[in-house]
Amino acid sequence: MAKTLDNLVDESRLMLKDRRVPYRYTQTDILAAINSAFREVKRIRPDIFLAPAGNIALPNFVEADLGLGTPTPFPIDETFFMAVVFYAVGKLQLGDDEFTLDNRAMTLLSSFRQLLLSA
Repeated sequence: MAKTLDNLVDESRLMLKDRRVPYRYTQTDILAAINSAFREVKRIRPDIFLAPAGNIALPNFVEADLGLGTPTPFPIDETFFMAVVFYAVGKLQLGDDEFTLDNRAMTLLSSFRQLLLSA
């Protein structure tokens, strides 16, 4: 089954342990982190956004893209799905005050970079 934007948000919430409503992180916060992740993917590996038919546009997701009858597809190769999740979760956790979360955030951001460079 193809990955979607909703899967990306759900996986991010799972890693953030943010599954109870009301959410600790808003949908807007998570989507902003996901959009940042795609900008970083393009900065580090612009070749990922090349397709046989031309360039893939850099996505800019908003809340209206979630929960649609026809889900919003993950815009790049699914090999990079977890890299985007790692970046989004790491970026969100950098905003938390706890020292342990800062360490986890840096580990996730490092994993993001490793996944991009090893594929």
